[in-house]
Amino acid sequence: MIAVFLVGASILAVALKKRLTSEITVWDTAIPLIVLNPVQIETITVTPNLSHSILPLFLLLCFAHCYISQHPMVRYAAAPALATIALFTGFGFFVFTGALFIYVYDWIFSIWKRNHQDTCWRTFGLAFFCFGSVIFSIEYQWDPANPDVRFPHLPIHDYVVFIHYLFGRLFYLPSPIRPYIGFTILLCLLAVLLRTAIHATKDLNAIDSIILLFLATSFGFIIANSFGRVSLGVNTGGSSRYLSLALPAILTLHLILSQSRSCRWKTPRLAIFLILAALSYASNVFYASDLALSRKAAKESWLEAYRSTENVVQATRDSGYEIYPKPEAIISRLDHLKSHGLSAFREEDSAPVPNQFQPRD
Repeated sequence: MIAVFLVGASILAVALKKRLTSEITVWDTAIPLIVLNPVQIETITVTPNLSHSILPLFLLLCFAHCYISQHPMVRYAAAPALATIALFTGFGFFVFTGALFIYVYDWIFSIWKRNHQDTCWRTFGLAFFCFGSVIFSIEYQWDPANPDVRFPHLPIHDYVVFIHYLFGRLFYLPSPIRPYIGFTILLCLLAVLLRTAIHATKDLNAIDSIILLFLATSFGFIIANSFGRVSLGVNTGGSSRYLSLALPAILTLHLILSQSRSCRWKTPRLAIFLILAALSYASNVFYASDLALSRKAAKESWLEAYRSTENVVQATRDSGYEIYPKPEAIISRLDHLKSHGLSAFREEDSAPVPNQFQPRD
């Protein structure tokens, strides 16, 4: 399911580029190379949690398509509804806040331009955001996954180093090199943010709106992630599952280069970006292959131990592999599989188990 949503996000990203620039070129091959980068294997195999990154990423791109629509009901009703759905995934909180930031900016801009009709529609959209946030806040409980989280963490510069490691993880290179790569990428993104913010004070067009949306979402997630995880060590920023919601920020670099009016420099820059995207993809193929194969062997070892002992704790001890996050949570599922002779408990030589959900005559 995660892989399906990831492929869907890639298609939406390419389609968004087409709608924003009215063209698709060979350089846009960089978009699926970024979104479908094998670095996402950790999100699919190690900690397969759809709500952590991939579904919010998919909903962010759906929101972007609705936001640039010329139909008022799509832009100011359907788009806020998608942002609210993203909010309820949990990690989609950053998609929601990024979308809210764009709507507030757009609303202030319309008031400044004294466009009363647009202001009314934007006020309606903001009311939808307020309604969604109120519903979400009902019985909400703050429960940080890291018990050692504290603020401020000292030394303060560890937050920045953590972010450098995060962006540096785009390339599967030795750990000491990653902070320097991450520092370069962060500088480029800050330059894009500054340029877009200055340009948006004069005219907030569709491309600038999407760039601000993507940067607000990614930076919101990255900053919050550094606050919550830096106590585990700055190098934990290099965990690949943290990169999924940072990818929208990387896509803004491609949008900026595609928007360039200088034909002399546009093609070489896009070519360089495509080469870097391809190198990132290629370097992570080896990482994904090694991780997937080792994880497969570890899970098979755990299942073999469990079939022998039928004890989760003993199977974890014997195999040296622990089911994440709570092994006890899957006991009922294992009992169901065993009682029906399914999956790891299926006997190869036995007759197939009839489908219990097949309708009767």
